[in-house]
Amino acid sequence: MRWFVDDGPFDTLADLADPRRLIASLQPGSLVLAPATKDAATESEARAALLASRTAQGRELFSSFQIVLDGKDPAGEIFLELHGKEFTTNDRAERESIAWMLAHEADGVFVTGDKQAAVTALAELGRARVAHPFDLWIYLLKNDSVTGVEFQALCERSKGLDQRLTRMPDRAARHFPSAAGG
Repeated sequence: MRWFVDDGPFDTLADLADPRRLIASLQPGSLVLAPATKDAATESEARAALLASRTAQGRELFSSFQIVLDGKDPAGEIFLELHGKEFTTNDRAERESIAWMLAHEADGVFVTGDKQAAVTALAELGRARVAHPFDLWIYLLKNDSVTGVEFQALCERSKGLDQRLTRMPDRAARHFPSAAGG
């Protein structure tokens, strides 16, 4: 499975996870960034460091894709339909991911904490292909890609970014080190 990670979850992962552990446990390319997210990686040291992470064989931890607006790439056509011909950079990354997934990625999962992006992705991709950051964090924990402490920090940051969540969802909290007896 490939996870198409939106800006918010990428920032959270960059700030709180150890890139070495991610590299040791994940298949290169299993985490995917939209071109707009990848281009903005230099905006923070943590983002740049995570993006620069490489396996011992020199493969990038995060893969990306390129949408061509030439009338030949179906992702380009979908992107223009989703974003309009006169677009700003707002929401560009999420729309790049959704367009790419519709045209070229039948099994990818789009990860976002942005409600508007989630609704658009649900409408376009369907419920099995859209995930909250908690889903990615649980996946990373189960694959030993993050420690229990990192997992809890990732979940707490994600909850804190969503003021509608009044409590930590049980599906995340049950994996916390204190809940596991550790």
